Amino acid sequence: MTGVNVFSLGVAVLALFLSIVLYAYDRYFLRRRQLTYRIQLDAPMTTDPAIGSMVLRHGRSEVEHPSQVLLSVGNSGALPIEPADLVEGLTISFPGRRVVAVEIPHAYPEVLRKVLLDRLEHDEFSGESEIALPRVPLNRRDRFKLLVLLSGDGDEVHVRGSVRNGRVAPENSRGRTTRLVAVVLAFVFVGALVTTGYDALRRPSSGVRCEAGQLQVLAASDDRDLLRSVAEDYSDACPDAQVTVTQSSPAVRTLRALAEKDPDLAGRAVAFAPETDSGALLVRPVYAVVYVVVVNPSTGVDDLTVEQLRWIQSGRVTNWNQVGGNDLPIRLVGRAAEAGSRRLFEQKVLNGREEPATSGDCLTNHLEPTGPVIRCERATAAEVLRTVEQVPGAIGYARNAGLSGVRTVTIEGEEPGPATLRTGRYPFWAVTNAYTTGVPTGVASALLDFLGGDGAQTKVRDAGLVPCGRADSLC
Repeated sequence: MTGVNVFSLGVAVLALFLSIVLYAYDRYFLRRRQLTYRIQLDAPMTTDPAIGSMVLRHGRSEVEHPSQVLLSVGNSGALPIEPADLVEGLTISFPGRRVVAVEIPHAYPEVLRKVLLDRLEHDEFSGESEIALPRVPLNRRDRFKLLVLLSGDGDEVHVRGSVRNGRVAPENSRGRTTRLVAVVLAFVFVGALVTTGYDALRRPSSGVRCEAGQLQVLAASDDRDLLRSVAEDYSDACPDAQVTVTQSSPAVRTLRALAEKDPDLAGRAVAFAPETDSGALLVRPVYAVVYVVVVNPSTGVDDLTVEQLRWIQSGRVTNWNQVGGNDLPIRLVGRAAEAGSRRLFEQKVLNGREEPATSGDCLTNHLEPTGPVIRCERATAAEVLRTVEQVPGAIGYARNAGLSGVRTVTIEGEEPGPATLRTGRYPFWAVTNAYTTGVPTGVASALLDFLGGDGAQTKVRDAGLVPCGRADSLC
Protein backbone atom coordinates (compact mmCIF):
# COMPACT_ATOMS: atom_id res chain seq x y z
CA MET A 1 0.00 0.00 0.00
CA THR A 2 1.42 3.37 -1.01
CA GLY A 3 1.91 6.26 1.39
CA VAL A 4 -0.95 8.15 -0.24
CA ASN A 5 -3.29 5.20 0.29
CA VAL A 6 -2.18 4.82 3.92
CA PHE A 7 -2.92 8.48 4.55
CA SER A 8 -6.27 8.25 2.78
CA LEU A 9 -7.22 5.15 4.73
CA GLY A 10 -6.27 6.85 8.00
CA VAL A 11 -8.40 9.87 7.14
CA ALA A 12 -11.30 7.60 6.18
CA VAL A 13 -11.08 5.64 9.46
CA LEU A 14 -10.96 8.84 11.51
CA ALA A 15 -13.90 10.32 9.60
CA LEU A 16 -15.85 7.09 10.02
CA PHE A 17 -15.27 7.14 13.78
CA LEU A 18 -16.48 10.75 14.00
CA SER A 19 -19.52 10.01 11.87
CA ILE A 20 -20.50 7.11 14.13
CA VAL A 21 -20.24 9.32 17.21
CA LEU A 22 -22.30 12.09 15.58
CA TYR A 23 -24.84 9.62 14.24
CA ALA A 24 -25.32 8.06 17.68
CA TYR A 25 -25.71 11.49 19.25
CA ASP A 26 -28.26 12.54 16.63
CA ARG A 27 -30.28 9.32 16.74
CA TYR A 28 -30.27 8.35 20.39
CA PHE A 29 -30.32 11.78 22.04
CA LEU A 30 -31.82 14.33 19.62
CA ARG A 31 -34.57 12.19 18.08
CA ARG A 32 -35.43 9.32 20.37
CA ARG A 33 -38.86 8.91 18.80
CA GLN A 34 -39.35 9.73 15.14
CA LEU A 35 -42.29 9.03 12.82
CA THR A 36 -41.33 9.67 9.19
CA TYR A 37 -43.34 9.67 5.98
CA ARG A 38 -42.66 9.83 2.27
CA ILE A 39 -45.05 10.64 -0.59
CA GLN A 40 -44.02 8.02 -3.15
CA LEU A 41 -46.73 8.78 -5.70
CA ASP A 42 -49.20 11.61 -6.26
CA ALA A 43 -50.53 11.46 -9.80
CA PRO A 44 -53.76 11.69 -11.79
CA MET A 45 -55.06 8.44 -13.24
CA THR A 46 -54.99 8.95 -16.98
CA THR A 47 -54.56 6.88 -20.10
CA ASP A 48 -52.72 7.30 -23.39
CA PRO A 49 -54.41 10.17 -25.28
CA ALA A 50 -54.22 8.12 -28.47
CA ILE A 51 -56.54 5.51 -26.95
CA GLY A 52 -59.16 7.79 -25.40
CA SER A 53 -60.33 8.97 -22.01
CA MET A 54 -60.84 6.69 -19.03
CA VAL A 55 -63.94 6.49 -16.85
CA LEU A 56 -63.20 5.16 -13.38
CA ARG A 57 -65.98 3.88 -11.17
CA HIS A 58 -65.99 3.02 -7.50
CA GLY A 59 -69.00 0.91 -6.74
CA ARG A 60 -71.75 2.41 -8.92
CA SER A 61 -70.45 5.96 -8.86
CA GLU A 62 -68.14 7.59 -11.37
CA VAL A 63 -64.96 9.06 -9.86
CA GLU A 64 -64.44 12.54 -11.28
CA HIS A 65 -60.85 13.68 -11.86
CA PRO A 66 -59.42 10.54 -10.25
CA SER A 67 -55.94 10.53 -8.76
CA GLN A 68 -53.97 8.29 -6.46
CA VAL A 69 -51.54 8.95 -3.63
CA LEU A 70 -49.09 6.39 -2.24
CA LEU A 71 -47.67 7.34 1.16
CA SER A 72 -45.15 5.36 3.21
CA VAL A 73 -45.06 5.80 6.99
CA GLY A 74 -42.54 4.27 9.39
CA ASN A 75 -40.88 4.41 12.80
CA SER A 76 -37.31 5.52 12.03
CA GLY A 77 -36.42 6.55 15.56
CA ALA A 78 -34.54 4.81 18.34
CA LEU A 79 -37.57 3.86 20.47
CA PRO A 80 -40.92 2.16 19.87
CA ILE A 81 -43.92 4.46 19.48
CA GLU A 82 -46.97 3.53 21.55
CA PRO A 83 -50.46 4.99 20.98
CA ALA A 84 -50.04 7.07 24.14
CA ASP A 85 -46.90 8.66 22.64
CA LEU A 86 -48.96 10.29 19.90
CA VAL A 87 -49.88 13.69 21.29
CA GLU A 88 -51.71 14.27 17.99
CA GLY A 89 -52.54 11.34 15.76
CA LEU A 90 -51.26 11.22 12.21
CA THR A 91 -53.67 12.95 9.79
CA ILE A 92 -53.24 13.15 6.01
CA SER A 93 -55.21 15.85 4.18
CA PHE A 94 -55.77 16.41 0.47
CA PRO A 95 -56.93 20.01 -0.16
CA GLY A 96 -59.26 20.25 -3.14
CA ARG A 97 -59.83 16.50 -3.24
CA ARG A 98 -62.04 14.01 -1.45
CA VAL A 99 -61.27 10.46 -0.39
CA VAL A 100 -62.93 7.67 -2.36
CA ALA A 101 -61.14 4.54 -1.12
CA VAL A 102 -58.14 3.52 0.99
CA GLU A 103 -55.94 0.42 0.90
CA ILE A 104 -52.87 -0.78 2.82
CA PRO A 105 -50.88 -2.53 0.04
CA HIS A 106 -47.82 -3.32 2.18
CA ALA A 107 -46.80 -3.40 5.81
CA TYR A 108 -43.87 -4.70 7.82
CA PRO A 109 -44.51 -6.78 9.76
CA GLU A 110 -47.48 -8.23 7.84
CA VAL A 111 -49.67 -8.35 10.96
CA LEU A 112 -49.51 -4.52 11.02
CA ARG A 113 -51.51 -4.44 7.78
CA LYS A 114 -54.34 -6.46 9.34
CA VAL A 115 -54.35 -4.26 12.45
CA LEU A 116 -54.61 -1.10 10.35
CA LEU A 117 -57.31 -2.47 8.05
CA ASP A 118 -59.36 -3.66 11.03
CA ARG A 119 -59.31 -0.16 12.54
CA LEU A 120 -59.77 1.85 9.35
CA GLU A 121 -63.46 2.65 9.02
CA HIS A 122 -64.23 3.57 5.41
CA ASP A 123 -67.44 5.40 6.28
CA GLU A 124 -65.54 7.80 8.54
CA PHE A 125 -63.44 9.27 5.75
CA SER A 126 -65.34 8.55 2.52
CA GLY A 127 -66.14 11.87 0.88
CA GLU A 128 -63.88 13.78 3.30
CA SER A 129 -60.67 15.60 2.39
CA GLU A 130 -58.53 13.98 5.09
CA ILE A 131 -57.82 10.65 6.75
CA ALA A 132 -57.11 10.27 10.47
CA LEU A 133 -54.98 7.16 10.80
CA PRO A 134 -55.73 4.86 13.73
CA ARG A 135 -53.27 4.98 16.60
CA VAL A 136 -51.38 1.69 16.56
CA PRO A 137 -48.09 0.70 18.23
CA LEU A 138 -45.04 0.87 15.95
CA ASN A 139 -41.82 -0.88 16.88
CA ARG A 140 -38.51 0.30 15.50
CA ARG A 141 -38.40 -0.10 11.68
CA ASP A 142 -42.12 -0.94 11.51
CA ARG A 143 -43.56 0.63 8.38
CA PHE A 144 -46.59 0.56 6.11
CA LYS A 145 -47.84 2.04 2.84
CA LEU A 146 -51.15 3.85 2.41
CA LEU A 147 -52.75 3.92 -1.07
CA VAL A 148 -55.58 6.46 -1.45
CA LEU A 149 -57.98 6.86 -4.38
CA LEU A 150 -59.12 10.50 -4.62
CA SER A 151 -61.55 12.61 -6.61
CA GLY A 152 -60.98 16.25 -7.39
CA ASP A 153 -58.53 18.72 -8.94
CA GLY A 154 -56.24 19.33 -5.96
CA ASP A 155 -52.56 18.43 -6.07
CA GLU A 156 -51.33 18.86 -2.49
CA VAL A 157 -50.80 16.38 0.33
CA HIS A 158 -50.35 17.58 3.92
CA VAL A 159 -49.32 15.43 6.87
CA ARG A 160 -49.61 16.53 10.47
CA GLY A 161 -49.13 14.89 13.85
CA SER A 162 -47.13 15.12 17.04
CA VAL A 163 -45.03 12.59 19.01
CA ARG A 164 -44.04 12.95 22.65
CA ASN A 165 -40.25 13.50 22.99
CA GLY A 166 -39.89 13.20 19.24
CA ARG A 167 -41.17 14.47 15.94
CA VAL A 168 -43.17 13.73 12.80
CA ALA A 169 -41.14 14.64 9.71
CA PRO A 170 -40.62 13.86 6.01
CA GLU A 171 -38.35 10.89 5.49
CA ASN A 172 -35.58 12.90 3.87
CA SER A 173 -35.61 15.81 6.35
CA ARG A 174 -32.41 16.38 8.28
CA GLY A 175 -31.53 18.49 11.27
CA ARG A 176 -28.33 20.42 11.66
CA THR A 177 -26.50 17.49 13.23
CA THR A 178 -27.69 15.12 10.52
CA ARG A 179 -26.37 17.46 7.84
CA LEU A 180 -23.04 17.43 9.60
CA VAL A 181 -23.13 13.63 9.60
CA ALA A 182 -23.80 13.71 5.85
CA VAL A 183 -20.72 15.92 5.31
CA VAL A 184 -18.53 13.57 7.33
CA LEU A 185 -19.89 10.55 5.51
CA ALA A 186 -19.09 12.25 2.21
CA PHE A 187 -15.51 12.67 3.46
CA VAL A 188 -15.46 8.96 4.29
CA PHE A 189 -16.62 8.21 0.76
CA VAL A 190 -13.78 10.26 -0.77
CA GLY A 191 -11.15 8.56 1.38
CA ALA A 192 -12.50 5.09 0.72
CA LEU A 193 -12.76 5.87 -2.99
CA VAL A 194 -9.00 6.35 -3.15
CA THR A 195 -8.26 3.07 -1.38
CA THR A 196 -10.86 0.59 -2.57
CA GLY A 197 -12.25 1.94 -5.85
CA TYR A 198 -15.55 3.37 -6.96
CA ASP A 199 -17.10 0.15 -8.22
CA ALA A 200 -16.53 -1.73 -4.97
CA LEU A 201 -18.35 1.00 -3.06
CA ARG A 202 -21.37 0.97 -5.38
CA ARG A 203 -21.87 -2.78 -5.34
CA PRO A 204 -23.20 -4.42 -2.13
CA SER A 205 -22.13 -7.91 -1.06
CA SER A 206 -25.22 -9.44 -2.68
CA GLY A 207 -23.90 -8.55 -6.14
CA VAL A 208 -26.83 -6.24 -6.89
CA ARG A 209 -25.82 -2.92 -8.41
CA CYS A 210 -27.79 -0.33 -6.49
CA GLU A 211 -28.65 3.10 -7.85
CA ALA A 212 -30.62 5.86 -6.18
CA GLY A 213 -33.51 7.61 -7.89
CA GLN A 214 -36.92 7.07 -9.45
CA LEU A 215 -37.98 4.88 -12.35
CA GLN A 216 -41.36 4.39 -13.99
CA VAL A 217 -41.95 1.00 -15.62
CA LEU A 218 -44.68 0.90 -18.28
CA ALA A 219 -46.06 -2.59 -18.84
CA ALA A 220 -49.04 -4.37 -20.37
CA SER A 221 -51.41 -6.27 -18.08
CA ASP A 222 -49.74 -9.58 -19.00
CA ASP A 223 -46.33 -8.32 -17.83
CA ARG A 224 -47.42 -6.16 -14.90
CA ASP A 225 -47.40 -8.71 -12.06
CA LEU A 226 -44.04 -10.25 -13.01
CA LEU A 227 -42.32 -6.88 -13.40
CA ARG A 228 -43.88 -5.57 -10.19
CA SER A 229 -42.50 -8.59 -8.30
CA VAL A 230 -39.02 -8.09 -9.79
CA ALA A 231 -39.15 -4.35 -9.04
CA GLU A 232 -40.09 -5.05 -5.41
CA ASP A 233 -37.13 -7.44 -5.09
CA TYR A 234 -34.80 -4.78 -6.47
CA SER A 235 -36.23 -2.08 -4.19
CA ASP A 236 -35.81 -4.40 -1.18
CA ALA A 237 -32.13 -4.83 -2.08
CA CYS A 238 -31.72 -1.14 -2.93
CA PRO A 239 -33.96 1.00 -0.67
CA ASP A 240 -32.87 4.26 -2.34
CA ALA A 241 -34.41 3.16 -5.64
CA GLN A 242 -38.10 3.97 -6.16
CA VAL A 243 -39.54 1.83 -8.96
CA THR A 244 -43.20 2.27 -9.91
CA VAL A 245 -44.82 -0.26 -12.27
CA THR A 246 -47.77 1.19 -14.20
CA GLN A 247 -50.12 -0.78 -16.42
CA SER A 248 -50.12 0.79 -19.86
CA SER A 249 -51.18 -0.64 -23.19
CA PRO A 250 -49.65 -0.07 -25.63
CA ALA A 251 -46.64 0.74 -23.46
CA VAL A 252 -44.36 1.86 -26.31
CA ARG A 253 -46.90 4.40 -27.54
CA THR A 254 -47.25 5.73 -23.99
CA LEU A 255 -43.46 6.12 -23.72
CA ARG A 256 -43.34 8.03 -27.00
CA ALA A 257 -46.13 10.35 -25.86
CA LEU A 258 -44.31 10.91 -22.57
CA ALA A 259 -41.08 11.72 -24.43
CA GLU A 260 -42.85 14.42 -26.43
CA LYS A 261 -44.44 15.93 -23.32
CA ASP A 262 -41.60 15.60 -20.78
CA PRO A 263 -38.26 14.25 -22.13
CA ASP A 264 -36.65 14.28 -18.67
CA LEU A 265 -39.41 12.15 -17.18
CA ALA A 266 -39.32 9.82 -20.19
CA GLY A 267 -35.59 9.38 -19.57
CA ARG A 268 -36.50 7.82 -16.22
CA ALA A 269 -38.98 5.38 -17.76
CA VAL A 270 -38.77 1.93 -19.36
CA ALA A 271 -41.52 0.37 -21.48
CA PHE A 272 -41.86 -3.42 -21.72
CA ALA A 273 -43.72 -4.69 -24.77
CA PRO A 274 -43.61 -7.41 -27.44
CA GLU A 275 -41.41 -6.72 -30.45
CA THR A 276 -42.73 -3.75 -32.40
CA ASP A 277 -41.55 -0.84 -34.52
CA SER A 278 -39.15 0.86 -32.12
CA GLY A 279 -38.48 3.98 -34.20
CA ALA A 280 -35.91 6.08 -32.35
CA LEU A 281 -36.23 4.09 -29.12
CA LEU A 282 -33.43 1.81 -27.94
CA VAL A 283 -34.32 -1.87 -27.62
CA ARG A 284 -33.08 -4.53 -25.20
CA PRO A 285 -34.48 -8.11 -25.40
CA VAL A 286 -35.71 -9.38 -22.03
CA TYR A 287 -37.61 -12.66 -22.47
CA ALA A 288 -39.40 -14.75 -25.07
CA VAL A 289 -43.14 -15.24 -24.59
CA VAL A 290 -44.81 -18.42 -25.82
CA TYR A 291 -48.50 -18.04 -26.67
CA VAL A 292 -51.00 -20.85 -27.08
CA VAL A 293 -54.41 -21.37 -28.61
CA VAL A 294 -56.87 -22.69 -26.01
CA VAL A 295 -60.33 -24.22 -26.39
CA ASN A 296 -63.15 -25.34 -24.15
CA PRO A 297 -62.82 -29.14 -23.68
CA SER A 298 -66.33 -29.56 -25.18
CA THR A 299 -64.95 -28.73 -28.66
CA GLY A 300 -63.37 -32.16 -29.06
CA VAL A 301 -60.24 -30.86 -30.83
CA ASP A 302 -56.61 -30.94 -29.72
CA ASP A 303 -54.78 -29.87 -32.90
CA LEU A 304 -55.45 -27.24 -35.57
CA THR A 305 -53.53 -26.10 -38.62
CA VAL A 306 -52.76 -22.46 -39.29
CA GLU A 307 -55.17 -22.61 -42.24
CA GLN A 308 -57.96 -23.97 -40.01
CA LEU A 309 -57.35 -21.18 -37.48
CA ARG A 310 -57.70 -18.64 -40.27
CA TRP A 311 -60.93 -20.28 -41.45
CA ILE A 312 -62.30 -20.17 -37.91
CA GLN A 313 -61.38 -16.52 -37.36
CA SER A 314 -62.78 -15.44 -40.74
CA GLY A 315 -66.14 -17.13 -40.10
CA ARG A 316 -65.68 -19.58 -42.99
CA VAL A 317 -65.89 -22.38 -40.41
CA THR A 318 -68.65 -21.97 -37.81
CA ASN A 319 -68.99 -25.45 -36.25
CA TRP A 320 -66.32 -27.62 -34.65
CA ASN A 321 -67.43 -30.68 -36.63
CA GLN A 322 -66.05 -28.94 -39.74
CA VAL A 323 -62.49 -29.32 -38.36
CA GLY A 324 -62.83 -32.78 -36.82
CA GLY A 325 -64.45 -31.79 -33.53
CA ASN A 326 -67.88 -32.16 -31.95
CA ASP A 327 -71.14 -30.78 -33.34
CA LEU A 328 -70.95 -27.46 -31.50
CA PRO A 329 -71.05 -23.80 -32.64
CA ILE A 330 -67.71 -21.98 -32.53
CA ARG A 331 -67.41 -18.95 -30.25
CA LEU A 332 -64.35 -16.70 -30.61
CA VAL A 333 -62.84 -15.01 -27.54
CA GLY A 334 -60.19 -12.38 -28.36
CA ARG A 335 -58.35 -9.52 -26.74
CA ALA A 336 -59.11 -5.81 -27.08
CA ALA A 337 -57.72 -4.06 -30.15
CA GLU A 338 -54.83 -2.39 -28.26
CA ALA A 339 -53.57 -5.63 -26.65
CA GLY A 340 -50.12 -6.79 -27.71
CA SER A 341 -51.18 -10.46 -27.75
CA ARG A 342 -53.93 -9.66 -30.28
CA ARG A 343 -51.47 -7.89 -32.55
CA LEU A 344 -49.12 -10.90 -32.35
CA PHE A 345 -51.95 -13.35 -33.08
CA GLU A 346 -52.84 -11.30 -36.14
CA GLN A 347 -49.22 -11.15 -37.33
CA LYS A 348 -47.92 -14.60 -36.41
CA VAL A 349 -51.00 -16.76 -37.08
CA LEU A 350 -53.74 -15.00 -39.02
CA ASN A 351 -51.57 -12.94 -41.36
CA GLY A 352 -54.41 -10.42 -41.17
CA ARG A 353 -56.70 -8.63 -38.74
CA GLU A 354 -59.30 -10.04 -36.37
CA GLU A 355 -62.85 -8.97 -37.10
CA PRO A 356 -64.69 -6.68 -34.61
CA ALA A 357 -66.67 -8.15 -31.72
CA THR A 358 -70.29 -9.12 -32.34
CA SER A 359 -71.13 -10.06 -28.75
CA GLY A 360 -70.52 -8.95 -25.21
CA ASP A 361 -71.47 -12.19 -23.44
CA CYS A 362 -69.95 -14.60 -26.02
CA LEU A 363 -73.31 -16.37 -26.26
CA THR A 364 -75.39 -14.28 -28.71
CA ASN A 365 -74.64 -11.93 -31.61
CA HIS A 366 -76.52 -9.03 -30.07
CA LEU A 367 -73.96 -6.44 -31.31
CA GLU A 368 -74.03 -7.71 -34.91
CA PRO A 369 -76.94 -10.11 -35.47
CA THR A 370 -75.89 -10.89 -39.08
CA GLY A 371 -72.37 -12.02 -38.12
CA PRO A 372 -71.54 -15.58 -39.22
CA VAL A 373 -69.86 -16.42 -35.90
CA ILE A 374 -70.05 -15.14 -32.33
CA ARG A 375 -67.04 -12.98 -31.35
CA CYS A 376 -66.34 -11.30 -28.01
CA GLU A 377 -63.37 -9.44 -26.56
CA ARG A 378 -61.84 -9.44 -23.11
CA ALA A 379 -59.50 -6.91 -21.47
CA THR A 380 -57.00 -9.35 -19.90
CA ALA A 381 -55.59 -12.81 -20.55
CA ALA A 382 -57.15 -14.06 -17.30
CA GLU A 383 -60.59 -12.98 -18.53
CA VAL A 384 -60.01 -14.75 -21.85
CA LEU A 385 -59.10 -18.00 -20.09
CA ARG A 386 -62.08 -17.71 -17.73
CA THR A 387 -64.48 -17.13 -20.64
CA VAL A 388 -63.07 -20.01 -22.70
CA GLU A 389 -63.43 -22.29 -19.68
CA GLN A 390 -67.06 -21.27 -19.06
CA VAL A 391 -68.49 -21.00 -22.60
CA PRO A 392 -69.06 -24.26 -24.54
CA GLY A 393 -67.42 -24.20 -27.97
CA ALA A 394 -65.14 -21.27 -27.09
CA ILE A 395 -61.65 -20.71 -28.50
CA GLY A 396 -59.11 -18.05 -27.50
CA TYR A 397 -55.41 -17.38 -27.03
CA ALA A 398 -53.14 -16.49 -24.12
CA ARG A 399 -49.66 -16.94 -22.71
CA ASN A 400 -48.50 -20.47 -21.99
CA ALA A 401 -49.00 -20.26 -18.21
CA GLY A 402 -51.82 -20.82 -15.69
CA LEU A 403 -53.99 -22.77 -18.14
CA SER A 404 -56.15 -24.88 -15.82
CA GLY A 405 -59.72 -25.55 -16.97
CA VAL A 406 -59.00 -25.16 -20.71
CA ARG A 407 -57.38 -27.35 -23.35
CA THR A 408 -54.24 -26.27 -25.20
CA VAL A 409 -54.28 -27.22 -28.87
CA THR A 410 -51.14 -27.87 -30.86
CA ILE A 411 -50.58 -25.93 -34.10
CA GLU A 412 -49.64 -28.06 -37.11
CA GLY A 413 -48.99 -30.86 -34.62
CA GLU A 414 -46.26 -28.88 -32.83
CA GLU A 415 -46.19 -28.43 -29.05
CA PRO A 416 -45.28 -24.94 -27.79
CA GLY A 417 -41.83 -24.84 -26.22
CA PRO A 418 -38.19 -23.71 -26.68
CA ALA A 419 -37.29 -26.70 -28.90
CA THR A 420 -39.99 -26.07 -31.51
CA LEU A 421 -39.46 -22.32 -31.28
CA ARG A 422 -35.78 -22.66 -32.23
CA THR A 423 -36.62 -24.74 -35.29
CA GLY A 424 -39.32 -22.30 -36.39
CA ARG A 425 -42.00 -24.99 -36.49
CA TYR A 426 -44.19 -23.30 -33.83
CA PRO A 427 -45.28 -19.84 -35.00
CA PHE A 428 -47.05 -18.21 -32.04
CA TRP A 429 -44.35 -16.57 -29.91
CA ALA A 430 -42.56 -13.24 -29.58
CA VAL A 431 -39.77 -11.48 -27.71
CA THR A 432 -40.68 -8.93 -25.06
CA ASN A 433 -38.24 -6.03 -25.19
CA ALA A 434 -37.35 -3.17 -22.88
CA TYR A 435 -37.66 0.17 -24.69
CA THR A 436 -35.91 3.37 -23.56
CA THR A 437 -35.59 6.85 -25.05
CA GLY A 438 -31.80 6.71 -24.75
CA VAL A 439 -28.99 4.64 -23.30
CA PRO A 440 -30.37 3.52 -19.91
CA THR A 441 -28.54 4.91 -16.90
CA GLY A 442 -29.07 4.98 -13.14
CA VAL A 443 -31.95 2.91 -11.80
CA ALA A 444 -33.08 1.94 -15.33
CA SER A 445 -29.72 0.40 -16.19
CA ALA A 446 -29.42 -1.30 -12.78
CA LEU A 447 -32.93 -2.78 -12.95
CA LEU A 448 -32.35 -4.18 -16.44
CA ASP A 449 -29.12 -5.78 -15.20
CA PHE A 450 -31.04 -7.13 -12.21
CA LEU A 451 -33.54 -8.72 -14.61
CA GLY A 452 -30.66 -10.73 -16.05
CA GLY A 453 -29.66 -12.10 -12.63
CA ASP A 454 -30.40 -15.60 -11.38
CA GLY A 455 -33.17 -14.60 -8.96
CA ALA A 456 -35.15 -12.56 -11.48
CA GLN A 457 -34.65 -15.11 -14.26
CA THR A 458 -36.03 -17.83 -11.99
CA LYS A 459 -39.20 -15.74 -11.68
CA VAL A 460 -39.26 -15.30 -15.46
CA ARG A 461 -39.10 -19.07 -15.98
CA ASP A 462 -41.71 -19.69 -13.27
CA ALA A 463 -44.05 -17.39 -15.23
CA GLY A 464 -43.73 -19.68 -18.26
CA LEU A 465 -41.34 -17.36 -20.12
CA VAL A 466 -37.92 -17.99 -21.68
CA PRO A 467 -35.19 -15.58 -20.46
CA CYS A 468 -32.95 -13.79 -22.95
CA GLY A 469 -29.21 -13.38 -22.52
CA ARG A 470 -28.24 -17.02 -22.07
CA ALA A 471 -26.12 -19.14 -24.40
CA ASP A 472 -29.17 -21.16 -25.45
CA SER A 473 -31.44 -18.10 -25.59
CA LEU A 474 -34.04 -17.56 -28.29
CA CYS A 475 -33.36 -13.82 -28.40
